Amino acid sequence: MFSKKDLMNMEGIMMLHAIKKSSGKRNAAKFLNTSIDTLNKYVNNLESELGVKLVASDEKGCTLTPKGEKVVAIADVLKQHLQQAYAIVPSETNVKGEVRIAYERDARSNMYVCLEELLEQSPDLSLFIDTFDKAPDMHKMAYDICMSYTVPKGEDLVVVYSRKVKFGFFASSEYLAKHSYPQDLNDLLKNHRLLVKNEGWWQTPEAKKLQQKAEKGICFSNSTFVVNDLAISGSGIAIMPLNFVRGGHGMVCLDNIPCSAEATIYLITHRTIKDIPKIRTVLNYYKKMLEAL
Repeated sequence: MFSKKDLMNMEGIMMLHAIKKSSGKRNAAKFLNTSIDTLNKYVNNLESELGVKLVASDEKGCTLTPKGEKVVAIADVLKQHLQQAYAIVPSETNVKGEVRIAYERDARSNMYVCLEELLEQSPDLSLFIDTFDKAPDMHKMAYDICMSYTVPKGEDLVVVYSRKVKFGFFASSEYLAKHSYPQDLNDLLKNHRLLVKNEGWWQTPEAKKLQQKAEKGICFSNSTFVVNDLAISGSGIAIMPLNFVRGGHGMVCLDNIPCSAEATIYLITHRTIKDIPKIRTVLNYYKKMLEAL
């Protein structure tokens, strides 16, 4: 049986682990939603129990001593055992709690994210969803899950699923009725306006050649959402994911014109939390969504 002292010591070990992973007490306290005084209390208590110094502090901040590093290694083992306990709970069980999700804006703009079924099945689940121009730094675990065209930085991150998304030339039915259907790539480049994403996956040698050969003015944007919106509103022809055929926006894929553009969407989480039931439930839902693209 664990005693109260055992439980307090384990909390001290986990707080020491947070100091190591967050590169300091201030960031650790913020991540754990506690005060630095509380964090110090548990670490000092652990040092007294073990009879060794675990954290060395100076005017530049704090670092772990060699003994502190060994204790953090023990915390990693405890975390692994905790994951095994999480894995016992089936994912279909009604989950509770909060899951923080980060989207890279381009990836979000290129797919339809419908969470209705997930939220109906998990009424006690709360989702916090933010979007970023680039994949966010997940190192400090501000987010549990990320969906992105690139893999964010972080030593414990794992790609749960990846999906290569193929693209094609798209125009709205209204645009084609007004400007005619391009017969081939030469016709498209000569007589139609290109809508271009001017960074990220668009900046391939093939895309740059298209821009150079286009005889009409080009509409550029650093936002995939803007490019998609312009295409849907009938402003020109854009390269968009093939799943837009099913999007219900009246978009027509010009499948007579070959397009080799593609990009990979990654579904990412932290290795240490991927088996927590609420995380696993959301990951499985997003994986199914990506599989359907």
